Amino acid sequence: MVVDGLVNAFINITLFIIVIMLVKKIESIRNKDYTPVYWISLKKHDIKLFVIGIIVALLYKLAVGSIGIIGGTMELIVNGPGMAKFIIFTLASSFGFLGVALFEEGLYRGYVMQVAFRKLPKVLAIVLQALVFGLVHYSNYSKQPHTWIRIIDAILIGVIFGVIVIKTKSLMFTVGTHLFYDATEQMLFLDNPYKFTRFICFQNTNYLSSSLFYTEFIELSMLSILTVVLIFLFRKNLFYDKSFSTNLRSKGA
Repeated sequence: MVVDGLVNAFINITLFIIVIMLVKKIESIRNKDYTPVYWISLKKHDIKLFVIGIIVALLYKLAVGSIGIIGGTMELIVNGPGMAKFIIFTLASSFGFLGVALFEEGLYRGYVMQVAFRKLPKVLAIVLQALVFGLVHYSNYSKQPHTWIRIIDAILIGVIFGVIVIKTKSLMFTVGTHLFYDATEQMLFLDNPYKFTRFICFQNTNYLSSSLFYTEFIELSMLSILTVVLIFLFRKNLFYDKSFSTNLRSKGA
């Protein structure tokens, strides 16, 4: 349990470092600035964004479970004696998912999206990186039920994260959200080898929801609404503010 989390973190943080090294190498070869404008920062403001991202992800997943309970497809299970194991598992898995979040946010919302900005309008750049992000997860979802619903969810998450990165001008919010989205999915919902560690979890109540279809449908609905709302709220940044894309193109010229 703990070893898996540490190994996962080591692998993904290593990949994150490799991405940074490759970007720097490409810069030196092509004599162009490809270093993401949105990168990782430990400034007070960015740490605050990171913490807010964690809270938002936790509230979102709790909302998914609560809607399932209200709809009668899920129930809340509490295992008092499992508290100690739950804390250990949470810390270990969170450390592992931090590595995943750093790598994927640095690669997709950082490097891929910025490079796309040089050639495409903001909205198309966001959609492009989201499509890549979602389709890359096919290998993770191909052996699970309702593969394409999961992939569409991942694409929508990619769009939402892209919009948030443009608005906040930082990767830290999406790193925090990505980290705890994955961690809470593992801790509260998935039927995984570590389910015995849970202090609290959401469990499907009948055979129709045993494949997590109900959970996926709830998420698909919520993510679709969030995508539309964010695009509407930040439409000025996405459609009318040309300064950012223009600056990127001039830097890469």
